[in-house]
Amino acid sequence: MNNPTKYNFPYRTNYEIWILIVWFIVGGISFVAPFFFGVPQTAYWTLSCVSLVIGLVVGVKGIEINIRKKRLQGRPLEFVNANDTRLLKQFGIEQEVINRVQENIKK
Repeated sequence: MNNPTKYNFPYRTNYEIWILIVWFIVGGISFVAPFFFGVPQTAYWTLSCVSLVIGLVVGVKGIEINIRKKRLQGRPLEFVNANDTRLLKQFGIEQEVINRVQENIKK
């Protein structure tokens, strides 16, 4: 994988979903503000639309992480053992590298 930001660990805190919620709240408040206060409608409705767009652009990752969490729910976690040579070969790691790892573990 060449892109280090492509993978998001699904069990981390989902900050992006909170960003999405905050931007949607700002958009909702700015949409209804002209009805309660004497402020210009066009400016606040523009702010509302911009807030919703920003929320969607930033919050898409939060939605993806939330979907991944839901899909993984109820399944047991498995952890990889770096000492298992059979497993390292399955990941395409060469025998020379495996031998070096085994030597470093012994040190």
